[in-house]
Amino acid sequence: MADIVSVKKQSDNVREAVFQFNYQYVDGGNESAVQKIDASTLDVNSNGDACTGLKILDCNFNVAGMTVQVLKDGDSQDPIMLNLTEDQSGNFDFKETGGLPSTTELTEATRTYAVTVVNSGGNKFALGGSTNPTINLLKNHTYIFDQSDNTNSGHPLRFSTTANGTHGGGAEYTTGVTVTGTPGSSGAKTTIVTTADTPDLFYYCTNHSGMGNSSSLVNPTGDVLFTTTGAAANDSYQIVMRLKKNYKVQ
Repeated sequence: MADIVSVKKQSDNVREAVFQFNYQYVDGGNESAVQKIDASTLDVNSNGDACTGLKILDCNFNVAGMTVQVLKDGDSQDPIMLNLTEDQSGNFDFKETGGLPSTTELTEATRTYAVTVVNSGGNKFALGGSTNPTINLLKNHTYIFDQSDNTNSGHPLRFSTTANGTHGGGAEYTTGVTVTGTPGSSGAKTTIVTTADTPDLFYYCTNHSGMGNSSSLVNPTGDVLFTTTGAAANDSYQIVMRLKKNYKVQ
């Protein structure tokens, strides 16, 4: 027997939408980044513009025996909007702060990765302590790859549209990229300003092969996703959200 899952749109107007989410565990396991709200399917505004993002204004919830994470779509660095822990019920009200956004705000559009070099079967770039991860870069954002740590000495980080960059037969990608200082020295960094036209890229070391990985360019959808952990027999959640609609182009 499958888990009992439902999503009900209670209301949808030009300003706000209200959704109710229900889940009863039977035998299907946890949800993993399951899309609960597709922003593009909501009613358009008076100009015919589609919804591009949502802000949680308030949330009533009853969570039994599991943890529910409410996630932004496409944001790998800071994806969690809400973390509802097991056996918790109540109400969160975010109206005074303008709501919790389902996309990274353009006014908060600069992200910094602390870059170090670690030995993991050979030298690798580590970003924020994670060894040569694949990353998502949001379009219309600024990313700073801080190479001031002394382990970066001799390892300039650059971008290419080709895996492994110049070591893989590709060329360095320079559009919107600014290089500051010398890796391993204070203030050293590589900055990239992404746009709607920035392609998927790979980060790599100009001096050594195999140190980097891929970076996918993502246009934030404004969708809302759920992930659950620790679900077992008879666990459940009931969540009602009121959301403010945003029509700003990301």
